[in-house]
Amino acid sequence: MMKDCFKGHKIRLRAVEMSDLEDYYLKTDGDTDALESSDRLIFPVSKETRRKRIESLSHQNPYDETYTLIIENEEGVPVGNINTHSINRIDGVFMYGLGILKSYRRKGYGREAIELLCRFYFETLNFRKVEVHIYGFNQSSITLHEKMGFIKEGVLRQNHYANNQYHDTYCYGLLKEEFHEIFRKK
Repeated sequence: MMKDCFKGHKIRLRAVEMSDLEDYYLKTDGDTDALESSDRLIFPVSKETRRKRIESLSHQNPYDETYTLIIENEEGVPVGNINTHSINRIDGVFMYGLGILKSYRRKGYGREAIELLCRFYFETLNFRKVEVHIYGFNQSSITLHEKMGFIKEGVLRQNHYANNQYHDTYCYGLLKEEFHEIFRKK
């Protein structure tokens, strides 16, 4: 029997379902900290627009280059999401974005989701590098990625505008062999 590569000790990564509209996505609407740390504040979105977006995500093709996964804890509660983007199969490089609901942060869910996603991309899909861009004001994400062994590779100076000021974006990367050195299978 094949091991579930999307299940960890604390979480499971799964496809988006329509129930996630109420159980997860509508809970993110009032989290301005999360919006600012991930992108920027935007105009409010109607529930119908949200529903259409979730419906679209619930019909994702598993062969697509970009994919959004729900992070669910041991009790089956959606606590966040992780999505892949900027996939470059020729160079073997991928990127991701991560969001954890405020009440579930600092519990190891994000770290485990990143580890599971990287393991899948490195071991199953044979990618060789993961990159992540982090806004300079998002100290918790910077700390998380540095603790996980990501290397700061560069700075995009003042390229993000949020909260009435420009911010730097830090570029971090982790190579497949570095990942395997840090996250040896136990």
